Amino acid sequence: MSQPLSNIDKNEFNHVKQAYYNIYAFVKSYYEDNNSYKACIDKWGEQLHIPDNALEERENIDFKKPSDKLYALEEIYDIVYMIYLDGVVEDVELSLTIKFAEKLGFEKHVVGDLLKAIVTAPYDGIPKEEVRNELTTYLKQILEE
Repeated sequence: MSQPLSNIDKNEFNHVKQAYYNIYAFVKSYYEDNNSYKACIDKWGEQLHIPDNALEERENIDFKKPSDKLYALEEIYDIVYMIYLDGVVEDVELSLTIKFAEKLGFEKHVVGDLLKAIVTAPYDGIPKEEVRNELTTYLKQILEE
């Protein structure tokens, strides 16, 4: 069951939007000719109700690999959360997000792990805020491996 965009708070929306801009810049930098990735980015922009003037502004944004691993993982989380919002997880969305995660220095299983945590949280009675807070613990486990 997806969570409507109207149910996320402004802070959460801003996190997701910032991650969206960075993955957009990632596609623009590395996958300019991949029409399925470009269509995925366009779908996400529509899903986030990004206004046309902001779509023009995104053209001037360059991809930035976060130097902080926690911030990088939060960006991946935000993209995975955005995938989950419409209740339809497409292969192209996962493929793009895996490539993004790998570029940020994570193994591809991180995307699946985050998706599983997000999808199962409501059924396990875990508030979405707690899922985000568990990123710190998750990152420490990854860095210790």
